[in-house]
Amino acid sequence: MNAASFVSAFARAHVNLVAVAALGALSAFSALGSGCGSEPFADISGSVDGVSLKAANFYWGGPFVVFTNMEGECADVSWVDLGPRFSTGGEPPVADDLVALLFTYNDSDVVEGDNSVAGNAPVDARLIVVEDAAMTVTLAEEGSIDITALDKEEGNAAGTFGLTFENGSLDGDFDVEWCNNLKGDR
Repeated sequence: MNAASFVSAFARAHVNLVAVAALGALSAFSALGSGCGSEPFADISGSVDGVSLKAANFYWGGPFVVFTNMEGECADVSWVDLGPRFSTGGEPPVADDLVALLFTYNDSDVVEGDNSVAGNAPVDARLIVVEDAAMTVTLAEEGSIDITALDKEEGNAAGTFGLTFENGSLDGDFDVEWCNNLKGDR
């Protein structure tokens, strides 16, 4: 084999190795990226008055983002209404025991960005607890919800929140599905 043939063979081998490496890296990146944000989730920590929320059902739509401990589908959160309509001692929205965190935006839609829940803020957060047919509602006093990604075409909403209540706090990360049962015109 002369020098020119050797260089040509070496160059072809190098190009093939680079192509194989690039395909391998692309496959690894795709495998890692396919789980990121594709499956809805809600990780919530903390407690209020000794009550914690292990979210099993979570959605957004209209002016609402809601997390509940009840297993179910989008149709199972049709009880959600404007936050101020829920109050301690009022009629529970469901017959079963429930722990729910409800964010209600003043506008007709959830909006992207970091929004305070304190005082006369554009969004409020309420922990709704139904136990033995009695409802307790606790309004968050401080904190915010930060919607970092929002697909208004029936897609997901992702973000974080950190809330302080009179007797506790809740923090969370989430990527929740859109639900057509959550509308602000109730």
